[in-house]
Amino acid sequence: MRPNPGDYSKRTYGERILKINLKIFNVTVRETDLFISTDFDLTAASLCSVYQHRSYIEAYVEAPPDFLTSLATMEYDELAPSIIRDMSAAARKAAVGPVAAVADAVA
Repeated sequence: MRPNPGDYSKRTYGERILKINLKIFNVTVRETDLFISTDFDLTAASLCSVYQHRSYIEAYVEAPPDFLTSLATMEYDELAPSIIRDMSAAARKAAVGPVAAVADAVA
């Protein structure tokens, strides 16, 4: 799940959001980079959630040998963590590999 460091580009989507009465914060953990705006400061809870879900994904990609690299939809274990099932379902709808749905599932 490591992109080429040269592929990074500055995220500017947060500059286009109306920020009246909202708590605005970023949560960044390795490749996960979330821009969050909400009524309450949920920085700690968001960071906790990102670490938890990333750990599920990182542990799961070690088991099925082609889960990380597959460009096609795959079957998944019904006992897999919910984020893996969500990724797989989203990938199936888009006819792509499961890792293509990481950003959507984490967000």
